[in-house]
Amino acid sequence: MNKSENAIRNYLYSEDCLALQLDGEWGSGKTFFVKTLVEKLKEEKDRYQPLLFSVNGCNSLEEIKQGILEKIFLETSVEGKISKFLSNNKSKIDILNQVIGDTKFKSISNIFEQAVDSTKEKIQDDSKGKVVIFIDDLERLSSNVKIKDLFGFISADLLEKYEYKVIIISNSLRIMDKEIYQEIREKTIGSSSTYSTDLEVVKKNHIRRY
Repeated sequence: MNKSENAIRNYLYSEDCLALQLDGEWGSGKTFFVKTLVEKLKEEKDRYQPLLFSVNGCNSLEEIKQGILEKIFLETSVEGKISKFLSNNKSKIDILNQVIGDTKFKSISNIFEQAVDSTKEKIQDDSKGKVVIFIDDLERLSSNVKIKDLFGFISADLLEKYEYKVIIISNSLRIMDKEIYQEIREKTIGSSSTYSTDLEVVKKNHIRRY
């Protein structure tokens, strides 16, 4: 177990009510490491349900909030798992509909949106204290989203209201609003772990590719 995994596992079972930051340069292997760890935590089925969400490509705070809610819906609720199955098998269902003329599943995206909206509060209440969210690509946050507002959402909603564990993955050297980030980070981030390249992981990944 490398130092970053050890830091994350210690954080998950600590009483720390703030977020943990995993910080490192681009190309260091952070995202690959986190994706691998998330899958490992899912297999372990321990105290927290791990979810990975990237803010890259989100153009508003509302889009980030909705994206995280949808992740929670898909991964933690029975309704979400059914919707995920339907979505993943949409092409097969479309073919089946053409054969039997059934229209029940032709508006899967609409059904999904309604399911998320109608069960929003229940999903978050049921998942309270049971989810760890890895929020990736902080440095790629859209200029349309103020980092102060994002951290406010993380603090007030994810950490305080729903008692989730939050791990922020970043390259702090590339964050645009560095001055504001430095001013507000301590109110949201309790501790930070610097990620450096794990040569053994890199070797294994290289072998898998070739």
